[in-house]
Amino acid sequence: MKVLSGQLLLRLTCVITLLTGVFLSPVLGAHRDHGVWTEILWAQDHFEITHQLHLADALTLLDALDASASLESLKGQALIALHLEETFSLESEGAEGSTKTIGAEIDDDFLFIYQEWYGKKPLVEPKFSLTALNLIYGATRATIHYQIDELNELIHVSQASSETHSSTSGNRSAR
Repeated sequence: MKVLSGQLLLRLTCVITLLTGVFLSPVLGAHRDHGVWTEILWAQDHFEITHQLHLADALTLLDALDASASLESLKGQALIALHLEETFSLESEGAEGSTKTIGAEIDDDFLFIYQEWYGKKPLVEPKFSLTALNLIYGATRATIHYQIDELNELIHVSQASSETHSSTSGNRSAR
């Protein structure tokens, strides 16, 4: 058996390293966006609001709010629900209302926070703000499914600051 020369061994090592990097880069680069998915549906006299957070984001957020709380506990879920209540707003001209948190639960890999918004039915599309994850990740993205009467939209809102954003400032697409 021949002994490989130092230069040939170096080339072979470089080729193997390069090929490993090429084949593993899509796997290593794959990751999940940090954001909140929110459903806002008009139900006769109020909005039913459901916020959905991936458990990994919920755990990190809870750690920032209270490192001693457990996500499985009522206290942990309540802390996140209260944080969402503080960082979510729905505003519409001529239709003032108030948001009330009604519950939270873990289902599969997600934490769901349930709220209701009571007020006058909006005549124009509201402005939304949802900056719950900005505490841990800086600017994040909120995806809002908004449905009232015949209007049914999927709205992507970049949350670079705590300002209220109109859906017209995000990318809108009918669903």
